[in-house]
Amino acid sequence: MDLKQLRMVEAENAILGVNHAEIGYYLAGRWNLPEVLRAAIGFHHNPVEGMNNSRIAGLVAMADRMARELGIGSGGGCNPEVEPEVFELCRLDAEMYEAMRAELQGEMEAQVGTLVNMG
Repeated sequence: MDLKQLRMVEAENAILGVNHAEIGYYLAGRWNLPEVLRAAIGFHHNPVEGMNNSRIAGLVAMADRMARELGIGSGGGCNPEVEPEVFELCRLDAEMYEAMRAELQGEMEAQVGTLVNMG
């Protein structure tokens, strides 16, 4: 099994038998966070299973994908795909997603430019 070709959550499950979303869901419960936050954490890799909170879990999944596409952070593994039903849950389409991504990229570039010019 080539772990570099797997999504991070799949590699975690293969090696540890548990993944960061499951651990996050458990910890959020131990910390008495509201269920909506627990679901956003715990179901961001499978938002459709988030039941009453599937939309917020879907939004976190979209943010995760966008961050990886823009090179923000490093979760390892391959970039997560967002299933078409997640776009539906979030009431977004590919065009809206790309517009948000382009806007975020522009904002990031502007902020980096500001920081570079300060030095």
